[in-house]
Amino acid sequence: MGIRQAVKATLSFPDELVRDPLYPRLKEHVVGSTGLAYYEDKDADLALRIGRRLSCLGLRDCSSYLHVLCDPLSGPSELEALIAEVTIGETCFFRHREHFDALRDLIIPQLIARNRESRCLRIWCAGCADGPEPYSLAILLKREMADQLRGWRVTILGTDINRLSLARARQGSFERWAFRSTPADVLGNCFLREGERWSILPEYREGVSFQYHNLVEHPFPSLMNNLFAFDLIVCRNVMIYLGPDRMRKTIVQFRDCLAEDGWLLVGPAEPNMTFFTSFRTVMAPGVTLYQK
Repeated sequence: MGIRQAVKATLSFPDELVRDPLYPRLKEHVVGSTGLAYYEDKDADLALRIGRRLSCLGLRDCSSYLHVLCDPLSGPSELEALIAEVTIGETCFFRHREHFDALRDLIIPQLIARNRESRCLRIWCAGCADGPEPYSLAILLKREMADQLRGWRVTILGTDINRLSLARARQGSFERWAFRSTPADVLGNCFLREGERWSILPEYREGVSFQYHNLVEHPFPSLMNNLFAFDLIVCRNVMIYLGPDRMRKTIVQFRDCLAEDGWLLVGPAEPNMTFFTSFRTVMAPGVTLYQK
């Protein structure tokens, strides 16, 4: 096959998948397994991403790919590979600075006052991608609230559906683009430059851990998976990819995972306040916050 023919075949492959009689069933399987209702009206984008996996496996149609996904032996590992293709992991350090201002000025001081006896602080970053968000929280707490938290046990848990993203998060090494919202002094004092990448210093890794978790398929709250009694849950720009029913259920589950008076931070583009009627709404400069 010549170069032009190969390019043309590659470009037409997603269209072929969408026309496949079993594409709706495959799409339902993907959305049901991931909760990514974002793709319900984006067939071309989803088919392009699925097509990459079919090309890797040497497959050409939805039937053969469904057979792989539904196989008890090959299915779980292939679903993970597909999740790596379909998840949108766009993030950066100190994204939406207003949230970090609210954490520093309002939320963390309240939590410190409330937890003064236990001297423990538990934070969950759900949908953490490759780690900038939990590490940003660690930097904020270490640099700006070190005196108040001296002697405390502070844990920050990052979870995600994408195992490849979690592996990168554990490495703690990032390209320059991840720091587009980061103050220069933070980059210079909290990271070590290694060629074209920057690695977070060990003191800002303390208390930060990562684990695999699927908000759609895995239970929470969960004592077994250490998903309970959080003082703060941060889940930003994740629920915008879920359908309304799944959003409502997830928000209820987050509330059940919070300690009394705990806080939930969501992205500025997340669902409107009618989804959060079981929370107390708190307005801060530039952001809306939710407290149990």
